[in-house]
Parts: sequence; structure tokens; C-alpha cells
Amino acid sequence: MKTAIIGLLGVLLGALITSSVIFISAQQDRKQQLAMAALPERLAAHQEAYAIWWDIYDIIRDGDSAELVKSVVAAREWWSNHNLYLTPEASKDFMNFTRATVNQMYDWKIGKIPDVDSTLVSSGRKVDEKYSVDIMLPALSIPAGVGLPDFGEKPEIIPFGP
Repeated sequence: MKTAIIGLLGVLLGALITSSVIFISAQQDRKQQLAMAALPERLAAHQEAYAIWWDIYDIIRDGDSAELVKSVVAAREWWSNHNLYLTPEASKDFMNFTRATVNQMYDWKIGKIPDVDSTLVSSGRKVDEKYSVDIMLPALSIPAGVGLPDFGEKPEIIPFGP
């Protein structure tokens, strides 16, 4: 009788372990299926975020204040509609980038940075060091968020300043 009870407990324990493994495996499969279903949107969101970053980066270097304001507003609206597809780091860096750009524009407008006028010009606009990291980080975190191997040369990103 004892042997039968021990055998029964062994069968029940085995069934419990098997059920647990099947349940965990099914959960992982569902997560993997969801990740695969969202992959095209995730890739597209990272590509769009990178393109938006480049556009604003170019405007900071060469554009005008009105175009920069319009682009940052559009970038924030884009972020609010697409940030769930970005990796957490890329999403955070993208939002910090827009905030740093707005703060930098404010400093330019009120003249906190010496020797610059109130419009963006390629010949003299300086980006304050306290904003430059947040402005530059998306150049690294957005491509890294896609997780693809490098396919060729990366574009050269010229730092701010003269």
C-alpha cells in the first residue's frame, strides 16, 4: 500500500512538473509570437525615429528657429503615437532629445549662451554642453534598439560647435 501511495504521489508530482513546464513554454511561445507580429512595426518605428532625429539634428546645425520648433512639436507628437514600439532606452533618449532641444532653444532665445544671436545660423550657433549628450544619445540608442547586425559603414556624426 505504501508503495502504491508513493507511486501515486510520484505520478502526481510528475504531472504537476509537466503541466508547469507546458504552461511556461506556452507563455514564452505567446510572447515570442507577439514579438514577431510586432517586429515590422518596431523596425519601422526605430527607422522613423532615427530619420526624425537626423532631420532635427540637421536643423539644429543649419536651420532656423521656426523650423526647429515645428519639427520638435511634430517629433513629440510622433513619439506619443509610436513610443511603445521603441525599446525603453530609445524611447527615453528620444524624449530627452526633444526636451534638450527645447531647452537649448530657450537658452538661445533668452541669450544665456554668449556670442550668439536669436536665430539659428550655421556660422555661430553653439550647443551648450549640458544639452549635447541628450541631443546626441539617440544616434546610438535608436539603431541599437533594432538589434540588427551592421551592414556597412555608419554615417559620420559631426559634433556641434565650430
